[in-house]
Amino acid sequence: MSSNPDVILASAGTGKTFKLAGRFLALLFDGVAPAEILATTFTRKAAGEILDRVLGWLARACEDKKELEELRTATGLGADRVNSASCYLLLGNLIRQLDTFNVRTLDSFFVESAKVFALELGMPPGWNIVEEDDDKRLRAEALSVMFTRTERKALLTLLDEMSLGAPRRSVHQASLDLVGEGLETLRDSQFSAWDEIKPLGSELPASALAGLPTQVEELPPILTKAGKLTARDPTMRRTLIGEIEAENWKSFLGETITRSVISGNNTYGGTPLPAEWIELLKGIITHAQYCLVRDIRRRNLALHEFLENFEQTYRQLKNARGAFRFEDFPLALARSKQLADTEGTSFRLSRKVNHLLLDEFQDTSVLQWQVLEPLINRVVSAKGAQRSIFCVGDIKQSIYGWRQGEPRLLSEFAESFNLQQDSISKSYRSSSVVLEAVNKTFADLGHNEALSEADERVIESAHEWARDYEPHEAANTELPGMFVLRQTSEPGSAKKYISMSLEMAANRAGELNQENGNASIGILLRGNLHIPRMLKLLQERGLSASGEGGNPLTDSRAVLAVIALLHLADHPGDSAAAFHVGSSFLATAFELDTNHTSHQQRRKVADSVRQELQATGYGNWLERISKLDSARKLSDWDTIRLRQLVDLGHVFARHASLRPSLGEANQLLDCPLQDHGVGVLHGDNILLG
Repeated sequence: MSSNPDVILASAGTGKTFKLAGRFLALLFDGVAPAEILATTFTRKAAGEILDRVLGWLARACEDKKELEELRTATGLGADRVNSASCYLLLGNLIRQLDTFNVRTLDSFFVESAKVFALELGMPPGWNIVEEDDDKRLRAEALSVMFTRTERKALLTLLDEMSLGAPRRSVHQASLDLVGEGLETLRDSQFSAWDEIKPLGSELPASALAGLPTQVEELPPILTKAGKLTARDPTMRRTLIGEIEAENWKSFLGETITRSVISGNNTYGGTPLPAEWIELLKGIITHAQYCLVRDIRRRNLALHEFLENFEQTYRQLKNARGAFRFEDFPLALARSKQLADTEGTSFRLSRKVNHLLLDEFQDTSVLQWQVLEPLINRVVSAKGAQRSIFCVGDIKQSIYGWRQGEPRLLSEFAESFNLQQDSISKSYRSSSVVLEAVNKTFADLGHNEALSEADERVIESAHEWARDYEPHEAANTELPGMFVLRQTSEPGSAKKYISMSLEMAANRAGELNQENGNASIGILLRGNLHIPRMLKLLQERGLSASGEGGNPLTDSRAVLAVIALLHLADHPGDSAAAFHVGSSFLATAFELDTNHTSHQQRRKVADSVRQELQATGYGNWLERISKLDSARKLSDWDTIRLRQLVDLGHVFARHASLRPSLGEANQLLDCPLQDHGVGVLHGDNILLG
């Protein structure tokens, strides 16, 4: 192992932060000013942990001999350099320079860079970073503007090509979905990539195509060795003729007889195909493949045109409103190449970055890389005493695929820049029991029985992943741990028996809670689909739980009653909303009940709510609701959620609308919050996988 590697591939719990903080402190002990060091990571929490580790470690080392010895080990410096006196002196100097530390998220670095290059990037004065809900509305508006500007015939042609002749009923929502799925791909690619796929061969003339059904009908029968007609011959012919007439080439190529000819097997039901069949099918297959690839190319080009048009309109609206999202800044910086002028960047940022410490690099996107590359090149080109780079990450822990994280950037990083690379796999977090189970599961992933029926590409990816896998080992072999594999009473397809699996997990969580009420329980699911069901099962067992990032407040009856009241304020004719309010804790305060309420009374309630909202604002109005006498009788869960609703009301007050059911209510419905009160399963315990 290299004594001073530039890149470390570190498995979970092996001390990535320890290594990075140690390198940071080594630079500081060497006299490097904090302003010359840029340490980046992906979350504010992680950035805070790095800074806490650096300053806290230094402070503890001033008095604690054990901490001092660990600091010497981490920095690779001897007692003559790292001792109590030098720690005191360095800590004092650093405290006076706290404002010059650059331990931050990549997002915050890009935002700062965008601020100093705002004029060159064409950003308007007074711009701000908007919430996701505001951005959704901006995207919807951009789409409407784009549709309005596009000539009707051209728009219909574009939509038809994008949907391959089968447009969805909701064009606007389908288009927004396409934007969500494709916009980042557009930004990360060149036009040539969208036009890369081209059909080979040629298609049959229309006259030849028209005669194919008759030719198939007239083909000789497929006979068995005994001279009998193959049982499926008539049905198969009719199917092929129907698909040819409908030009359903995807289904045609998926037929058993067609796949047999493509593979060169040239049999059907174990019977060799006559030469006439093989010759005709080969010609149709070439035509079908040409048509499918041609359609894919047309769709790619149509998608590119659609996304380009949207991006242009979207950017215009953003600039007009001064409303941006974090992903806009690396895009603008990458396109303008402003950071390529490293001397100019140093001048603008009022500091020269000579040392880069890159944390969790496996989650870096291609776009972020394009911005960072000039800085990395500058440091690597003169790496030595005056400049250095240190990069840590774990390809296995790449979790930012939804933000276009590209783990291959880390795997190729050291080789690309001729840097020294090491890997560490000794875990200080997990027990040997747990790590042994992990090794058994993943060390030979490509041959795992769970993938026995998987697609070939999945199996190939599993083999590729396993090639880079290093067995994990526990630093503390005495650490207690437990691994148990449980399966349903009827093991089989996960889709078929998912309900039983969820029930089993909920029951086990309940058992663990009874055994130890203070335990923190995590439940890992493969995707979002089954989280609502899982949460419901847990709550039925008296366990308060929330998904990663939290749940919408609508898991509380009290909150739903308030939402119904806001809806009633906007739609006084809605008797169902009035019934909902009348059957809740709000009934007495607003003189509504479950009996028929007159339109006059509903109008009276609506007017009073709207007037109070305009006079006091949503936050103050919700605060008054939470202090009603009837609210004191609510359950602990409803009380907590109602308090959180009040907080949200104050947050969203600046976006308040005169239409409660369209503005505030929708934001309250969509905003997830964690449960910090009742129960054992907190916000970060139910996770997605």
